[in-house]
Amino acid sequence: MSSDYNPLPYYHSWPGHSTQRAEIDEENPGPVMSGQDFFHRFSEISLTDHILRSHGFLLETYTDILVIRYGIDEEKEKNNEAFFRETYNNYLENVKKGTSATRCCFRLEKIFEHAFSNELNVYYCRSLVSIICADLLEKEGEYTKAWSLLLCHQYESHILTELLTYEVEVVLKREKSRKYGSQSYSRYDNLKSYFIEFLYSKAPKEGWQSQTSAAGYLAQHVLDSHNKSDKTAIYRTDLEEVNTKLKSWLRNDPKCRNAYQANSIKR
Repeated sequence: MSSDYNPLPYYHSWPGHSTQRAEIDEENPGPVMSGQDFFHRFSEISLTDHILRSHGFLLETYTDILVIRYGIDEEKEKNNEAFFRETYNNYLENVKKGTSATRCCFRLEKIFEHAFSNELNVYYCRSLVSIICADLLEKEGEYTKAWSLLLCHQYESHILTELLTYEVEVVLKREKSRKYGSQSYSRYDNLKSYFIEFLYSKAPKEGWQSQTSAAGYLAQHVLDSHNKSDKTAIYRTDLEEVNTKLKSWLRNDPKCRNAYQANSIKR
């Protein structure tokens, strides 16, 4: 069987007046919408691309938590990205030269303890080592073994995301409370709720192309929803401020980032 063969249906169709969950009435179908099926699209992602995406997820997790925790400026953020990539490559070489992956994991926990709480650090480093091992196995042509380590990463990253969401919320609440008080922290909650909703409901068929384009397209929709709500009597905002908020949330807020990634183009 050719490696290009995919038995999964390419298209998913639904009634044009409803959501993708609705069934089409066979006797009276009416207008029909179609798009590439999510599961077909995901099945077409190569092992290499899965590893690269997982590498990017771990890089963003590390840099974003430092920004949230310490308010690091742009120059230091670039340095942190370089530090992560250098550390990743060094430990890829260490495993390749015979250092056990478990030993590397313990050493990485000491390296990244400045960024994460103890429990979060354990899962972060397990996830990181899983990808390092999968990367090495893929480079060596051991594809089945690489997929196994990728599944290990998926399990660890699921727990990691839950812990990260909680930790970010704790850090943000503490910081916002210290600076502005609890009322200011909840000021933009309605904007964020609209944004998350629209990341799903207004996503293009092919998915969001970039964070910047998603924020730019949805900013007016979010602002319009805000202006129609009772919140506009409490505080006013403008398109520029909303656009800035959306781009910031896509970088720093796990819920917004997850909503974006779930509806972005799978490269």
